[in-house]
Amino acid sequence: PSLTELSDRVKEVLVRIDEKERRETLESISTILFRAHHEEVSRKRISGTCEWILKKKEFFQWEESGSPVTILYGNPGAGKTFLISRVVDHSIENAERSEAVAFFYCKRDEANRRNPQDILRSIMRQLSTPVNQAEDRIIHQALKGLPDRLAANGTTFDVSTCESLIGTLIKGYPRTTIILDALDECDRDTREELMNALRNLIDGNRRLRVFISSRPDDDIRRHLRGRPMIEMQATDNEQDISSFVDDKLSQDSRWAGLSPRLQEEIKAVLHEKSAGMFQWAALQIDQIRRLRLWSETNIRKQVEISPAGLKGAYDVVWNQIQEMSSHEEQLARRAFQWVLCAFRPLGNSELSLMMQLDHDTNPTDIETVLPEATIQSICGNFVAYDRQLEVWRFSHLSAREYIEKYHYGMFDAHRHAAICSLQFLVRDLVWLPLGTKQHPTSPLRTITYGVYNSNLCVEHTAPCGYIVHQALSHVHAVDSPANTNFELAHLLRTFFEPIAEGSSAFRAWRHVYLYNSSMGRRPERFFPSSRGFQISHLSTPLRVMSTFGVFEILKDIWKDAEDKLDMYPPSHPSPLAIAIWYGHKLIWEYLLHRNAEINKGSPRPFTVAIRANCMEAFETLLGANPDLNQKDNRSPEFYGNLYRTRIDTPLKAALFNSRNPNRKRIIRELLDRGADVNERSDGTSTLELAVMNLAEEDVQMLLDSNPKGYNPNRLLDRAAYSNNANLVPLLVRFGADVSPMKWARLRGYPANVQSGLMIPGIKIDLNRPEYREAVVETAASHDCREMSPLLSNLGMDINWTDGEVSLLTMAIASYPTSRKAYARLINAGVDVNLILPRSALPTPIATAATRHELLELFEDLLKAGADPSVTVYVGFGSALVVAAFHGRLAHCRKLLDWKEIDVNQEQKCFFRTSLSAVVAGHLNYLQSRRRTSPDQDPWKPLGDTIHDPKHLEVLKLLFEKGLNVYMPIYGFSDSLVPLICINTELYEVKKPCLIYQRGHCGYLSRSWFFIMWELQNGTSPPSSLCSQLRQWQFPGISPPRLTIIAKLMVVSRCRPNYFLFLSTHGDRSQLSLVPAQRKYRGLLNTQCEDRRWKRYRPEGFGVYKTGYDWILFLIYHWIVLLAYRSVCVKEVV
Repeated sequence: PSLTELSDRVKEVLVRIDEKERRETLESISTILFRAHHEEVSRKRISGTCEWILKKKEFFQWEESGSPVTILYGNPGAGKTFLISRVVDHSIENAERSEAVAFFYCKRDEANRRNPQDILRSIMRQLSTPVNQAEDRIIHQALKGLPDRLAANGTTFDVSTCESLIGTLIKGYPRTTIILDALDECDRDTREELMNALRNLIDGNRRLRVFISSRPDDDIRRHLRGRPMIEMQATDNEQDISSFVDDKLSQDSRWAGLSPRLQEEIKAVLHEKSAGMFQWAALQIDQIRRLRLWSETNIRKQVEISPAGLKGAYDVVWNQIQEMSSHEEQLARRAFQWVLCAFRPLGNSELSLMMQLDHDTNPTDIETVLPEATIQSICGNFVAYDRQLEVWRFSHLSAREYIEKYHYGMFDAHRHAAICSLQFLVRDLVWLPLGTKQHPTSPLRTITYGVYNSNLCVEHTAPCGYIVHQALSHVHAVDSPANTNFELAHLLRTFFEPIAEGSSAFRAWRHVYLYNSSMGRRPERFFPSSRGFQISHLSTPLRVMSTFGVFEILKDIWKDAEDKLDMYPPSHPSPLAIAIWYGHKLIWEYLLHRNAEINKGSPRPFTVAIRANCMEAFETLLGANPDLNQKDNRSPEFYGNLYRTRIDTPLKAALFNSRNPNRKRIIRELLDRGADVNERSDGTSTLELAVMNLAEEDVQMLLDSNPKGYNPNRLLDRAAYSNNANLVPLLVRFGADVSPMKWARLRGYPANVQSGLMIPGIKIDLNRPEYREAVVETAASHDCREMSPLLSNLGMDINWTDGEVSLLTMAIASYPTSRKAYARLINAGVDVNLILPRSALPTPIATAATRHELLELFEDLLKAGADPSVTVYVGFGSALVVAAFHGRLAHCRKLLDWKEIDVNQEQKCFFRTSLSAVVAGHLNYLQSRRRTSPDQDPWKPLGDTIHDPKHLEVLKLLFEKGLNVYMPIYGFSDSLVPLICINTELYEVKKPCLIYQRGHCGYLSRSWFFIMWELQNGTSPPSSLCSQLRQWQFPGISPPRLTIIAKLMVVSRCRPNYFLFLSTHGDRSQLSLVPAQRKYRGLLNTQCEDRRWKRYRPEGFGVYKTGYDWILFLIYHWIVLLAYRSVCVKEVV
């Protein structure tokens, strides 16, 4: 297909939705700030650099889609991320309007930027709309309502779901570009999932191209072997490094004072030694700028001793840190460990607190937040502060690797964080009496008041949300038999004991945790999924240890607590269930070995094992003979949609867990062991829930397991109610009576009727109104592509119509999906001029004139004998009026070239002339794009937005064909007059407007009133209203004195708010705005006895024939008003 055809397809897959719904949908898909990450890199990229990548032969091949995948390999610090940012900018700048572009910057420091699932979710969000239409309130139809659909199916955005959805999105665009930076920074254990997903997408979509940057790691090279690659050499970016060095050094005011010869010498040495590594050059530039003695000799010496390679450069920075005071060195060491192991980037106040936490630090010593500049000077070039996101991170991946390889391993960093965090919790969370006020001399001290108990009050040294939520996560990271750290074990015992209720510090921690959650400060990281069990005010130490996976370090506590393993409220989950959900195998195996109860708690451990896809726990618990039909209570602690669909038994948990690859095996196992499909909750059985929500294969398994004990007609009714059309034939085979089809019609699910009609041997009596109406409504569904042969088999006439639709217009409306049905009707001799007296589109040719993608079919109808000159007195009246209203230039040209049609013919339908139709269509298009507030639907006088209209081009064509322009005083497109703006409030002019003159009154077109309003409020030209009306040929001669009254109403209100009086006296005019009192509101609704002003023929006032300039003036004024929502100065076109 051509590019134009592909662009047309894009318009078919995009839907316009409310901005609030669109925002919520996109945020549910991904909340990663992908654009902020790109802007951060682009801001640091020196202008004019990285252009060489665009001139590479491999890049040209990739850009022309000669190679769907291209990989940019480069060594650490070579500037690959800057190059990717240039590729992103280039791809966006050169993308066509209907193309899609997605990009992602992987980052090892941040969990959600190195995880394949989060990366794919961000890509999916970006592909929701074409790259140049991201702000147009449109979204790909595959994503509309997606979160609710996933929730109903009990699934979420896992890798396979994301891959499938991205594949669907890609097929809707003529070309899709995905750009991925730093693939090597993804988790080594899981990045193969990402590479497999990308490979599957590439192999299945010829219109997809992918650009990847990475270090040349062995597994990445192996996986992408055979793909075109760009391997960076030191000579590739030599000009970029020269520009980088010059830019950074010139930022020092002292640089300009050096001789040009020395400047060039320094740049040459740095360029030569850098070996193509930006990071090395940046480290050496910083060393030069740190010199206190700024002399040529000292600078030359510093350049000469600059070490080779990144490790040597980092060694220099590390040695400089060691030369600082002992206290500053310790601050730097702690900062490196925290930044290394933190589960998310830390803010400045957080890192400042954590740097000052130590074994011997007293709470009163932590009274100050260290400034960013202080932290930077202490930590040197190893870390950098991101001012846009306001977080600290390593300055480069190579800096992180240097610290991790040569100074602190990840295990050591987690152990340091765990010990410091527990010391803070045990020492710095202090219970206070009720009424304690904020410490007057310690602004960092925080008071946390009660959530469940107003008498509770806790003071802590500083805001410590990260420590409260992540302290035990750091403990879990070092929880292994090999860890024999007695200090950490002692701190944990002090924190958790007594095990029945916990220490004072434990209860204070739980209190602050709940307070943060109640204030919307959710934990930054759940374990191991994004949904789980909440910490509650009833959470015991054992349940908290099960949540965070604290076992090996406190194994002796677990042994001593055997009599307390089953002490928890019955409506809350047990430690066993929690440990299974979070995948802490050592804990749940130990609890089962100690005979913990398996049928207690809510949800029960067996249900949780199914939901968590933990087959090992499922098999183990199944061997313990759990009660398969016992219903769970609704747990207040469970995060997620587990109970949204009344999933309170193991069988329901298996049925509604579509992510589990062992789902069918689990269902069969449960059915074989006696799970009851007729078990009811809230009046609905498991079988009925399956019929309403699941596929045919699942329902058949349940029916086969219990051939009796259910009512097939009730099941069919449930299927019809839930629009589960595929089940109709199945349920009929199991004895259901097809008569409940009438319920499907009443409930608006015609797909069920279609499914019933496809049953072999079905007999439908079309003489019965309930069946006939059901069949007709089914035929009208755009999704029913094969209805024509079914209806023919039932004996329906191909020219059947109910006055609103016919078989032919239904086939046209659903074209091209109904291409075969349309061809079958044409070949059978259907009447192409059949008139529908109750339809807005009264003829087939009028229906085909609504959409640009129907042009081919439009021409085919003309060849088949459709008469374009047919005009009726209903709806739009004629095909020309329809095409003009929708701005279909090609359709109008075909009509006017096909047969002589009078473009000035007066219509007796929605619009009096084709001019009225084109102006009204343009206004409807503009109004539907305007929003009265961020959370309101757009005001759409004539329905949904018209896509890609060409009203001005249609207007020119009509003028070429002899269109005359006139605008009577009364009755011209009044329903589409724009809103007017008074003091930023938008008002609608209500019918009727009255015109008074010398004791007589009559009606005035709201369109003329709007023009008068514009002229009265405009500041250019500075002439009187009367003279301007004469200039624009107001029909007839306006009298010396004239008063016009209009009712103004705030949009969506039901009563008028103001009366607006517009008075003229000679060359003077005045506007008055009067609040509408209740007793006057009926005044303007009376009919005037003198009907002289009601309807005048335009011939009585003369016809203004310069036409094109005048109508452009009118449309221009309306466009400006709608765009700026205020009365402003306008120029006459």
